Amino acid sequence: MTVPIWLQNTVAVEWFRTRTVQTNQSPFSGDVWQSANLDTRWVARISYAEMTRDEAGPLLAAIAAQRDGLGTFYLFDPDFAVPRSGFTGFGNIQASPAFGDVTVLCNNFPPSTLLAKAGDKCWIGYGGSPPIWRMMEVTSDIGSGPLGSAAIPIDELPMPLPTAPMSVGFHWLGGQGVPMRLIRHSRQSLPGGRFSISIEAEERL
Repeated sequence: MTVPIWLQNTVAVEWFRTRTVQTNQSPFSGDVWQSANLDTRWVARISYAEMTRDEAGPLLAAIAAQRDGLGTFYLFDPDFAVPRSGFTGFGNIQASPAFGDVTVLCNNFPPSTLLAKAGDKCWIGYGGSPPIWRMMEVTSDIGSGPLGSAAIPIDELPMPLPTAPMSVGFHWLGGQGVPMRLIRHSRQSLPGGRFSISIEAEERL
């Protein structure tokens, strides 16, 4: 597995969701209701081990090439590259999921197979041009039925996906990942000509 430069020589990789929730309250009854908007996305914060100038050069060049957020690069969660079930295959999505869906109906999995456990990651999308893959969290243990179908429980689809034929996989896709844009980075000079570097990036929807 070739690990992208963004995930080499790291000391901490933090993933979290940002979700804009709109809250409304009736001035008459006082009832409160909430709804989520379409800008739910992943954010990654990465801190790197101390580096010499030579060691830091390729990473600093990659940061510069992102042009302060105008570029796109791909990340995955290295701690969840493979589900705890050990399953590394794909299934087909029966119908394009919509924003807010918490279940994705799929088929063409191996029959009667444990696919993933609660808290594992799955990938939803397709390998078109450009490829579109979204990393989702599985909210309960899931296995396929005797005919290879499965209803995948996910946290929430953050945006509509194209109507193209799509797949769901349970392992890192080897070269793709979450499309990200750089939102901030820092470089601190340390004694002995060494550097401390960190970046923060958010999912590009």
